Amino acid sequence: MSSSSSHNHTAESKGVIFARNFLAFALAMSLSLFSLFCCVRFAFVTPNSIVKIFANEQYVTALRNDVTDYAHDICRGSMLPEDTLDETISCEMLYDIVEAYISGAVSASQEFTKTTYEDTASELKKNMQTAIETVIKEQNLTVDSKQKNGAAELSGYVNDYILERIQIAHIDMLETVVNVGSIVSVIGMIVSVIISIVLILIIISVGEKRYRSVRYIVHSLNAAALINLSLILGVQIVKHFKSLVLYPTYVADAFLAYVDRCENAVGVSVIALFFAAFILTGIVWKLSRDSKK
Repeated sequence: MSSSSSHNHTAESKGVIFARNFLAFALAMSLSLFSLFCCVRFAFVTPNSIVKIFANEQYVTALRNDVTDYAHDICRGSMLPEDTLDETISCEMLYDIVEAYISGAVSASQEFTKTTYEDTASELKKNMQTAIETVIKEQNLTVDSKQKNGAAELSGYVNDYILERIQIAHIDMLETVVNVGSIVSVIGMIVSVIISIVLILIIISVGEKRYRSVRYIVHSLNAAALINLSLILGVQIVKHFKSLVLYPTYVADAFLAYVDRCENAVGVSVIALFFAAFILTGIVWKLSRDSKK
């Protein structure tokens, strides 16, 4: 009789342990998905995060260096001082064009439409034309009779080059990615948090020792953090062995900077999960101590 009772107790313990392990694994996946959906919603596909890929000091400075190099070639070819347009092609003006272009493409602000950047570029074109005409007048340069509209043509060349350089392939898809990503991430957050809550309640209800159940939740939090951490390591490995081929190079650098920001967001989720696990560990310790009194 005693042997049978002991056998049933062992079988029940194994069943409880198996149930907790299975539920803890499911909870870890659910918590990882919830944290990743949060990253997508608040860091990956927000319009402002997309705009910041390009509308930043590093990108605009590199773009200006590219444009001024082209302007120098154009001016030298037209017998003008090569720095004729240096002051006109300012970082502030290029920043406004880039910001308007990307913001309009992803509908980041009502201030910008899909064509606002063209208006800003037209203003810069007029300023460049004025700068060229001013240099011609101040230095008493002789203009070829066949080039009556030379200043307008030169400024047009540089303006076209700027517009060509800021163009991003498949830019129209960015708005779709932002809109769909936002909707999917919100749905994912809701579904995963509901599943997580249900799993936590079930885990707590399994077995007689509550502190042991909470301990499995701690394991789930740590496992979820490790899953997210492995994703970061995976991206780092891919970045190490495979280069992003985009031209100009500052466009590739901008995308890599965006990837880094996404990794940082996932890194924050890792820290948050580990911190939650640490807090629960303290609770487990207190419950365990109280149960032994």
